[in-house]
Amino acid sequence: MPTYLPWLGAGEAVPAPGRDARTDEGGSSAVLDWRNPHWQTDIPPYYVQLGSHTEPNLAAPGDPVAVTIEGSDPGELYEGKTPGEVSIYWAVPNRTSCSTVALELVAPDMTRSRARTETVRIAASLRPAP
Repeated sequence: MPTYLPWLGAGEAVPAPGRDARTDEGGSSAVLDWRNPHWQTDIPPYYVQLGSHTEPNLAAPGDPVAVTIEGSDPGELYEGKTPGEVSIYWAVPNRTSCSTVALELVAPDMTRSRARTETVRIAASLRPAP
């Protein structure tokens, strides 16, 4: 669970996430989802998702990120098609299922550079769920 989200003010707690679990031909996934509560009023919609997936990330290697989780190697950062879409993937060893963990930020109002910085900052704030 992250302890930081870009739209929170200093000292503001991270709210409970939305939850989704799916199983289909492509495998299984479980996703936690945090939506910016101000999206309908003053800024474009954006959100953070943290998910575990059975399918590995088969994309070309991304940019290494020093953040690790649950004994993983450093994460790999990928940029989306638009400037505010950034994700980090980790392969978590010794998990029998859902060994790929993905963190995604979608923030249409952010520059590519700021979205990369914010995604790494969110990743560094990840802590085990209570």
